[in-house]
Amino acid sequence: MALKLPEPFAKPADASMLIRGDIRFMPGGERIESAGIAREDISWQLAFARPEGAWDLDRGVVQSGGGTIEPAETRGLHLRGRVETLRLEEWLRVSRSRDQTTTAAGRIRSVDLAIDDLYAIGQHLEDHHVRVDRSARDWLVQVEGDDVMGSVFVPYDFSSDRTLTIDMDRMYLPGDEDDDGEPSTIDPRSLPSITLTAEDFALGDRHLGKVEAVLTRTPEGLVSDKLQAVDASFRIEGQGSWLADAAESLGSRTTVTATLNSSNVETTLRRLDFAQGITGRTMDINFDLGWGGGPRSDFLAMLDGDVGIRLENGQLEEVEPGAGRMLGLVSFVALPRRLSLDFRDVFSRGFGYDKIAGTFAVEDGVASTCDLSLEGPAADIGIVGQVDLAKEEYDQAAVISANVGNTLPLVGAVVGGPPGAAAMLIFSQIFKKPLQEVGQVFYGISGPWEDPAIESVSADRFVDYGRLAGCLASEGQN
Repeated sequence: MALKLPEPFAKPADASMLIRGDIRFMPGGERIESAGIAREDISWQLAFARPEGAWDLDRGVVQSGGGTIEPAETRGLHLRGRVETLRLEEWLRVSRSRDQTTTAAGRIRSVDLAIDDLYAIGQHLEDHHVRVDRSARDWLVQVEGDDVMGSVFVPYDFSSDRTLTIDMDRMYLPGDEDDDGEPSTIDPRSLPSITLTAEDFALGDRHLGKVEAVLTRTPEGLVSDKLQAVDASFRIEGQGSWLADAAESLGSRTTVTATLNSSNVETTLRRLDFAQGITGRTMDINFDLGWGGGPRSDFLAMLDGDVGIRLENGQLEEVEPGAGRMLGLVSFVALPRRLSLDFRDVFSRGFGYDKIAGTFAVEDGVASTCDLSLEGPAADIGIVGQVDLAKEEYDQAAVISANVGNTLPLVGAVVGGPPGAAAMLIFSQIFKKPLQEVGQVFYGISGPWEDPAIESVSADRFVDYGRLAGCLASEGQN
């Protein structure tokens, strides 16, 4: 005998399970009842009837984790108790359609379980209580725990006009440490419209505040005209899509176009789980990005598109190595620790800036820039090169030029003479203005975001970093 149910009630036909119970043939020949216990911790009370001549489950309870079992008050199969492990997608998959009449899962009427380890939507939630009830056209899933608190309405038939509705007071998604990283092959055309409202939303340690999203089903997949996250110091507004695409190996493609506006850079970076190192009055980030497949944990390695960033009126602060995840697109935060050694008289009162701005072209998870610049009272800094977003590594170079009235003590730095034509071309892309003919110093920035190696390099080596980023694409034509 096999029990074709997901964990913890599954049992293959060739496995042994100790069972104690009884089967009672009730008077009249129209009803059979059974009660018992299996594996010492799973008990049942079941009643079968044959109102139309064929035997079928009328009602029953299967309970895990011990305790006194209470009989079912309504028809269908009711699952109760406590389990160590449960994978919600497996239960929803086998129970999605009301047309299933030949499996036990198709007869489930309700679930009421305390779960030690709950795996759902690519997340591992610990110590959560899940209740599932069957309504006329949807499953109502209620989740209560430290990470997730709220309700989900899941249509039985995804091809109907019913919407999958997610309504959460709290929704912290910690991820799944056991995720094998295999991307989903779900066809977005098979999914219903989806709405999400979460009063308090987080991805890992990235807190996004209140999140709202509306995804509408189309013949090609899901399209969203509303993706919104609002927190105390920032706001994200955007649109997106997840559409079938025969050109992609996974058969679909996801795109997101959005803008982040911050009124307090330090608070925003803290809420988004980046290491502190930049303060500022405002920050604006525009991105137009996409990747093959649907929502996936490894999307950064597949990312393509463009990013623009601008910060105003702030200061760079010293960040200790290993202090946390850097804002990888802005590698200026790696510089003050080294610069303070060489240029202490210039930066002793803090490395203030008037503006940080730049654009990035992203291809296969590598972001290249030719115009990332910092303009400040003491000095201007330009950065060219690449950032590997998935590996969290820099491969960039910086040019630093003192403004009029300042000097650069050059302890161990490589001083550029009159810059060559290639360097001048890169300077014009970065600063949109000519620099002094002498007085620039150059640094290479390489290695992990948390503790990159920063070393003096020559002007020619700086140009090589620019060439790597494609800043001299027209070089061969001149």
